[in-house]
Amino acid sequence: MLSSTLRLSSAEASSVPAALVHLLEGINTGDVELLLGAFTADASVNDQLVEYRGTKEVRAWAEQELYPSRVTMIPQEVRVKPASLVATCEVKGDFDGLGLPEPLILLLYISFEAERIDQLILIRKTL
Repeated sequence: MLSSTLRLSSAEASSVPAALVHLLEGINTGDVELLLGAFTADASVNDQLVEYRGTKEVRAWAEQELYPSRVTMIPQEVRVKPASLVATCEVKGDFDGLGLPEPLILLLYISFEAERIDQLILIRKTL
């Protein structure tokens, strides 16, 4: 079930994997356990060319890069494929936006293993 913090069309909402919902709600609410539950134990996150591998490093990424700046990600579009998806998200937060476009849009490239996120790559979308 999608929470009210995730704005998606009815068609998108019906096809969105639960792991993406848990990831975004974990980010948006600051709930690291919810976020970690979206990932496999050996998952990797590549955030702007910095890689974090495994539960301990993914936790550190969230606690160092997301939560102190109160980052929120609001999906604008989700393209679901059989074992992967691409989510386009507007990003807000209390971070230094100097030199960043407004609005800041990230592309989240996600691949799945056993219905959990095995790989997450975050790349800034150029407008």
